[in-house]
Amino acid sequence: MMFNIQRAPDGMLLGVCKGIARSRELPVTAVRLAAVALTMVTGFWPGIALYILAAALMEAAAPQGEPSGEHVPDSPAERARLMRDMKERILRLDKRIQRMEDQVVRPDFQWDSRWGRERSTSARVEKTGHGAAFPRAE
Repeated sequence: MMFNIQRAPDGMLLGVCKGIARSRELPVTAVRLAAVALTMVTGFWPGIALYILAAALMEAAAPQGEPSGEHVPDSPAERARLMRDMKERILRLDKRIQRMEDQVVRPDFQWDSRWGRERSTSARVEKTGHGAAFPRAE
């Protein structure tokens, strides 16, 4: 007989004891006490190794209230609808990104005023009359 024992996502450590308790319909505290007793009787490290091995071999259960995997469309019509929805979503995102890029790369977009600084060195050069790329300190 094969048992489907899954680790509990809301367990204390890795969910092994709680998963065993759920599958066997036992109190969680009793299973945890048995695991601690087994760990102490075996000399600590073998019990820890068994716990880690059990956690590695047991499948993790899905959290309560969440689906236990991805939804796989059953019919070709549903797959086509999902693909159409995804394409529409990607197109909306692409348009949104394009609008942002158009706004930012516009020649009259004033980055300095957005950051609360003076316009640029060229404005200071015109104001002071110096022809150098970097104006002299005033």
